[in-house]
Amino acid sequence: MRKKLLLISFIFGIAFSSVAQDLKLPEQKLTDTIRMEKKGGYKFYQGQQVLKIKDLKSILKTDQLAYREFKSANSSSTIGSIFSYAGGFLIGWSVGTAISGREKANWTPAAIGAGLVGISIPFAIKANKKVKKAVETFNRSCTDRKNASLFEIKLNGTGVGFAMKIY
Repeated sequence: MRKKLLLISFIFGIAFSSVAQDLKLPEQKLTDTIRMEKKGGYKFYQGQQVLKIKDLKSILKTDQLAYREFKSANSSSTIGSIFSYAGGFLIGWSVGTAISGREKANWTPAAIGAGLVGISIPFAIKANKKVKKAVETFNRSCTDRKNASLFEIKLNGTGVGFAMKIY
């Protein structure tokens, strides 16, 4: 009985001396999902705002799994771009030589260039799938954050402070 009375007294003491704290959220809303639409290339939206790739990168940094997938997509995209640009250069060189008429056209570099462009296509497809997966991972974690609550207990000179934020 004595323990129950002591426990109840302790709880009431904390409750009456507590000070509520207002939590400040980061300026960027972490609970806003990202929308990915294909318009020529892919465009990313958060709410009504169009996101550039660097904005998307900074938003995805808040989610470790999504950011890891985004970095992997970026690597695949870079490799694909290297093959694509090299292939485009070789095709352009051959076509330019043929158009100029200064020397006989050699179509071997154009064929190699076409092969390099062909190699770049799977890398581009892989990069798009990984970006899509990164956005889906981020959106899934946003849903988890929306259903979460944040509790904090702080001690200060005037008592105990409790703070609760529901997302």
